[in-house]
Amino acid sequence: MQYKDYNLEDFLGDEFFVNWVINPDEGSTDFWEGWLKQNPDKLVVVTQAKEVIKSTSYKENYIPDESVYFDVLENIYKGKKSKLQQAEQKTKYSFYKYAAAIAFILLVGGIWIVNYSNSIEAKEVVASLEFIKKEVPIGKKLSLKMPDGTSIKLNSQSTITYTNQYNQQKREVFLEGEAFFDVTPNPEKPFIIHTGTVTTTVLGTSFNINAYPDKQLIKVAVAEGKVSVENKQSETGTDLYTENVLYPNEMAIYDLGKQKVVKEKVNIEDEISWKDEIIIFRNAKFDAIVDKLEKWYDVKFEIQEGLEIKGEFSGRFDRSSLETVLEGLSFSSNICYKIDEKIIKIINCKK
Repeated sequence: MQYKDYNLEDFLGDEFFVNWVINPDEGSTDFWEGWLKQNPDKLVVVTQAKEVIKSTSYKENYIPDESVYFDVLENIYKGKKSKLQQAEQKTKYSFYKYAAAIAFILLVGGIWIVNYSNSIEAKEVVASLEFIKKEVPIGKKLSLKMPDGTSIKLNSQSTITYTNQYNQQKREVFLEGEAFFDVTPNPEKPFIIHTGTVTTTVLGTSFNINAYPDKQLIKVAVAEGKVSVENKQSETGTDLYTENVLYPNEMAIYDLGKQKVVKEKVNIEDEISWKDEIIIFRNAKFDAIVDKLEKWYDVKFEIQEGLEIKGEFSGRFDRSSLETVLEGLSFSSNICYKIDEKIIKIINCKK
């Protein structure tokens, strides 16, 4: 089985992965961080596995020798199962075999055992750890009220994940897509949002994060208060580490491809109007308009072959129908449209 097909149980039972979490070195860190960049959809399950592993106390760590390590890398790149994954050494690997079995029991029975000895005896049992995932389909929005009173509004095609232990020791969520946060102040428990390599930390404020997985840019815009935004290209935080503190009407834009960040002043209404069902275009290119309208109304645009739509568009639409928005665009440009159920055909109005 390839790593891209792994679930939580598979990661917990994989010696190479477990050893990286509890005893990382430069080679394994380079591999896993590179793999996560190529497989961003696995970030949540990898983070979940790391939390479970780090919550345990290990008496014995397995460190593969150089030949086994390179065998792992070679076979991973080839999409094959490595010797390390196939091995069942009864001495050094015995811990991991039992740990994998325990991990399976945890998943089925809903218990989180947080302390093991060499004989795999549980020393302490705490409340079960469950991951809660909220997904918003295209064309919809969702409002959440968190246990601490924090309000979250998720935009179309967005996902947020958190645990049932949220607010017990910390306030932490994982976001894919776009969301507006109105965070209840608590100096003892900062509110933390993970979006890929970018981590946003606040004490109590309101702000917007746009981090769709199919886009190269992650945007964090502040409406009220102060927000700290960190970008860690390395899990150890030693490589390409940047931090920005944002104040009201400021936005940080992280370019994941170029690994650069730009901080700029913004009209905050442009960034957060979506939560109030208001669409604002300000000097927007047509492809940006299409992208927003497809998510907003759950439609697909088809542009007439050979039709070039140049220029920029500006407009404001307050709880408007799709037809109203299209009429506004048509009025301010030389384009016409036809609606065929969920297909919007853009054509030239010239005779």
